[in-house]
Amino acid sequence: MKKIISIVLAVMLVVSVAAVSAGAYNSDGDYSKLSPDGYNPADSYTVDANTPYSEEAILACGGDLSETQTMYFQAPEDWANEFNTFDGPDDSEPYMHVCAYWWSGIAGSDDKGWPSGKGCKWVGYQAHLVDKANRIYSIQMPNDGGSPTVVWDNGVNGGMDQSAAIFKYGRQILDANTEGAVEGDYDTLPEGSPTQDDFDGCIQIIDYTVKRENPLTHFDSYGSNWYVYYGKGCYGSYSTDSDNFVSRVDNCLNPEHLANPDKYHPNPGDVNRDKETNVLDAELIQKYLVKLEELDDVQKDIADVDQDTYVTVIDATRIQRYVAGLCEIDAPAPAPVFPTEVPKPSKPLPTEAPATEAPAPTEAPAPTEAPNGERLLYDGNGIKITYTGMDKGRLDTTDVLIRIENNTNDDYIVQVRNTSVNGYMVNPIISADVNSGKICNDKIRFYNSILAENNIEKIDNIEFNFHIFKQDNWLDYYDTPTITIRP
Repeated sequence: MKKIISIVLAVMLVVSVAAVSAGAYNSDGDYSKLSPDGYNPADSYTVDANTPYSEEAILACGGDLSETQTMYFQAPEDWANEFNTFDGPDDSEPYMHVCAYWWSGIAGSDDKGWPSGKGCKWVGYQAHLVDKANRIYSIQMPNDGGSPTVVWDNGVNGGMDQSAAIFKYGRQILDANTEGAVEGDYDTLPEGSPTQDDFDGCIQIIDYTVKRENPLTHFDSYGSNWYVYYGKGCYGSYSTDSDNFVSRVDNCLNPEHLANPDKYHPNPGDVNRDKETNVLDAELIQKYLVKLEELDDVQKDIADVDQDTYVTVIDATRIQRYVAGLCEIDAPAPAPVFPTEVPKPSKPLPTEAPATEAPAPTEAPAPTEAPNGERLLYDGNGIKITYTGMDKGRLDTTDVLIRIENNTNDDYIVQVRNTSVNGYMVNPIISADVNSGKICNDKIRFYNSILAENNIEKIDNIEFNFHIFKQDNWLDYYDTPTITIRP
């Protein structure tokens, strides 16, 4: 048995569920919540739109999200049912909602930090849907030494009334340890968990060879194994900084989930499938983004080298940087940054808007033109950008030539956002790497076919914002005021 399973805790869990849920359902199977006015962690409940996420609970109980670990879980298809399938928080199409529960530590069942003075009860906290196609979910869980196990479930509290319609739908896995690996945990992680003492960045995969019958419901609960999660549904045995790690696809232990796996070439970024990742693949992504080329589902998966589930100019930039030897090709996007405390309003909100005029919007300074026709477009935060002219590109394009000077101590990438030509919104291409203390001559490229679609024969004015961010931290960025160029 590869994972340590706490049978005693599993039985305690079942007893706990039985003790608090006996009155939650009517004999005719209708579901009614014990707390109709909203979530109350003293109750046992079935997941709904009001069920909090774990980071909300951790903050509410005085925890610190910087001391948590991100863990993933792949839920089985048959866990979905009418009780846990509903719209997401952004009104997205309905999907299966999954929960996670832990016994002790911050926001656990024995934490009295909630306003109710009682710890969280079954079914726990709602997990974030990370990858709908592969049914991957994630939670933030305390890593303070006080939460040694986690239980994933399908958010359905089946209760003990066997005549209730909901009774047969509850599902869960057996307890699995999350802090400090013990004997057997490393069977699927030969080098240990990525940080040696926890499973941050790992995923739990159900092991159907390990099962225990729930003594009260007589449903089977299964064990699980830990693996390192690589993104896009892929997982494997080695951390991404291991010498044994080659790429997400090469090390993937479940390639059957990939679309057309036999045609899926193992080189990430090889969008055109010529068995080599090079600038041609970056150009293909750029043409796809401006609708000059189409990509099939497999190509989109290969193109998404930052693994954020979207194909963007950032993927094209990463391929270009990879070709130049500046980065690895197959690396996850930066992890989201959660707030460290629950925000509180600094003052009461006014009941009525004041009857004063809004201040006039500020404008970017007009470009300064030099005798040679160059114009200063932006000068701030140590970055200076100058327009140097127009050019007809060799790929049937119209290029705006610029010079970027980086006078900071950091390496930056410069792109553009919110671009319009003669009042028509278009998507040009630029992603310029400018290292500290260096100067870069680059171009904002417009495909003539896109201009023609908008009946633009002559460019009269171009408006956009420069989007500037650090090469090693894409979350550290800023946008300039609106820039206007009149060629």
